[in-house]
Amino acid sequence: MSDIDCLEGLSEQQKIFLGARLTGSTVGEAAEVAKIHRSTYYDWLANSELFNRALETAKARQWRDLLDSLVMQNELAVKTIRDITTGELKSRDTPVRLRAAECLLSNVLKFSRQSEIDQRLKQIEAALGLDDPANDFTKQDGTDD
Repeated sequence: MSDIDCLEGLSEQQKIFLGARLTGSTVGEAAEVAKIHRSTYYDWLANSELFNRALETAKARQWRDLLDSLVMQNELAVKTIRDITTGELKSRDTPVRLRAAECLLSNVLKFSRQSEIDQRLKQIEAALGLDDPANDFTKQDGTDD
């Protein structure tokens, strides 16, 4: 399923809500933009497999985009550190640039590790059959045990 296909079958309000939510809006703000009550979002989460798949696909795309952006910035961070250590970059803001480069490299490593862990977990869940919605133990059927 492509990222575009995940929106097929969603209502216009669901599409608007997802767009707002995935651009940083809170649930309340996204609900306002979509002209729905915030409880509608929670109803969709509880009752709409299609909405849940679209939400997960969109979040996965955001994750990939973030990681891609960090990886691209990685080269700049390495160049900054190289320029500082070789003496090519000398200015009053060198300590700030060095710290920013170190933070960026650290975050790239963290996100890369997290992405790898997420991928392995999905493979394990698939191998165990836990990726089947019928095995979703997080949804309650309303009965008492």
